[in-house]
Amino acid sequence: ENKKYGTIISVDFHKAFDSIKHSHILRAVKNILPKCFFNPIRALLYNGSSTVVNDICVSEPILLEKSCRQRCPAAPLLFIAAIEELCVSLLNRYRGFGISLGNSKHFLDTYADHVTLFVEANTESQLVRILLT
Repeated sequence: ENKKYGTIISVDFHKAFDSIKHSHILRAVKNILPKCFFNPIRALLYNGSSTVVNDICVSEPILLEKSCRQRCPAAPLLFIAAIEELCVSLLNRYRGFGISLGNSKHFLDTYADHVTLFVEANTESQLVRILLT
């Protein structure tokens, strides 16, 4: 019998571009991309602000600590860099929790703003406890 039992954990990053802190994006850029990208991306992210405008007034500037600017052409690439760092960290720490398929273990899939983890039945509760703490 070749049946495998386990759990599939599916994570969808709600409002993907709005949810990641600038500090995490910069850490990912520093670890993944060539050095020459760091300062331009830092300038793009930091010291950004936004205001609320209605019929009567304009609000004081609000400092942005998360997200990329709307319609920023770099936003998808910055999100991918941040998710890539998360996935590499998960693989390095929890690769042994994956489902055995032949001679290898399958642990993680990514697509756009979705990350899916595959966990064997004998380790699933242990991994879920680790991820929730």
